[in-house]
Amino acid sequence: MEIEQTTFNYDTLDIQVREFVKSKELSIKARVYQTAWENGRDLLETKAALEHGQFEKWLKINFDWSLRTAKRMMDVSEKFKSVNLADLDIQDSALYLLAATTATCH
Repeated sequence: MEIEQTTFNYDTLDIQVREFVKSKELSIKARVYQTAWENGRDLLETKAALEHGQFEKWLKINFDWSLRTAKRMMDVSEKFKSVNLADLDIQDSALYLLAATTATCH
């Protein structure tokens, strides 16, 4: 039975390639987290600008996101507004869980 590798072995790479690949990994991770945070911030600002009940309609017309997806991004933006998300070495699904609240989005 073969065991699935869960981390990439950087030790097998030439030092220049290792540094390059690690920098790309960090860059990609930063964009993933930043995008969720930025989208959440923009969604919060848009929701605040719209009258009650308009946000969900606007979201459905303009994006292929469910209200739950939008709420998760907004939660990330709210909870981590003072954190440098690029420094976090966690999966975005974990970030969504950390930001989760019991409040509902109206």
